[in-house]
Amino acid sequence: MLINIFNPVFETIVFAILFLFFIVISIKKKDGVGLFPMSVTNELKGVAILAVILMHVGYFLAQDTRFLFPLSVFGGVGVDIFLFLSGYGLAISSAKKDLKVWQFYLRRLSKIVVPVWLTLAIFALVDKFFLNISYGWVSLVENFLGFFPTNDIYHDINSPMWFITLILFFYLIFPWLFSKKRPIFSAIIIFAVGWFVVSLKLPVGGGVLSVYKTHIAAFPLGIVLFGILGRSEAIRLVPLKLFQAFSRVISPLKALSQKMMVHKIAISAIESMKKARISYYAGFIFLLAVIIIYTGIYSGVGKGIVITEIISLVTTVAFVLLFLIKKSELGILAFLGKYSFEIYLIHWPLLYRYDIFYKFLPAYLATLLYIILLAILGYVMKLACDRIGLFVGNIFRRKAV
Repeated sequence: MLINIFNPVFETIVFAILFLFFIVISIKKKDGVGLFPMSVTNELKGVAILAVILMHVGYFLAQDTRFLFPLSVFGGVGVDIFLFLSGYGLAISSAKKDLKVWQFYLRRLSKIVVPVWLTLAIFALVDKFFLNISYGWVSLVENFLGFFPTNDIYHDINSPMWFITLILFFYLIFPWLFSKKRPIFSAIIIFAVGWFVVSLKLPVGGGVLSVYKTHIAAFPLGIVLFGILGRSEAIRLVPLKLFQAFSRVISPLKALSQKMMVHKIAISAIESMKKARISYYAGFIFLLAVIIIYTGIYSGVGKGIVITEIISLVTTVAFVLLFLIKKSELGILAFLGKYSFEIYLIHWPLLYRYDIFYKFLPAYLATLLYIILLAILGYVMKLACDRIGLFVGNIFRRKAV
């Protein structure tokens, strides 16, 4: 159901203030070591799923697209962040563990297939029972096989699932094309194969083919990041080592300065060094924020697939750098990110076909409540899928033995 908002700009401001408040109170000390700890990965996934939700609400659920603007402009970036993190995560995981191809598929594909099947089964049943909507056996079989040839936002069983076909494609070719000794070369090959495939006359709608092409480079780019930073723990700890070295230099200078006549001058110099370091840090944070806002608003949409994807990848990299260098963890984003895949699968049908908030509440409050509800449902769904996946995995392992 589409929603009509009386004052979309005001509602957007109120939503932004309230959500920022929740983010601020969820700030805590950053967990994990190294350049790319799991906490950062979850935060970035939280940004990604939030971007996708707000884009769908602002551009496809609200009749006035001013609602949630400019927060709603980052939906495509959210998809790129998901793909980017998938590429990086698969690369670093494969470098640590040598799995046979069938083991890789069993471990990785089950984490995608089980939630997708559960989601499809639930919505196919409730849509038929409550709304008398049928999708046809051919369409359902294709969907259960991971093939989503259309992305009709208002009529498909779950239009955002076009993403599943793309990520399954990358997962299927990854164990055959990835080399942990030559990760950057592997990324180039994976991108080339992906671009070749989406350049063919695939049996998909034009909208689907367009989004494939727009997001095809994000997954290989994640592998490139692994090639640059992920192979060596020493490399990943460079920022920490530099900070420790800086501290070792400062401490003796402080002790020495206290014993010399130039005490005040030395202390002043040391404090200036600290302030300069803080100033550079704040300046870099500000620069990344400006890049994100500018490239988000001026995203290149309508100027061609290549330009749109380049700008989206610039925004993606800016987000990654921002979350890598910040010193605190944003708890609410990390929580959303932990269950982001499940939230992605269920959010649109609930928002569009089973609305329980927008028809009764102000849009800003309804959006906040939906984010909370989706987080709870995502948590429950992940628990269920983990148990189902464990059960199915045990069956396959017994047969293999």
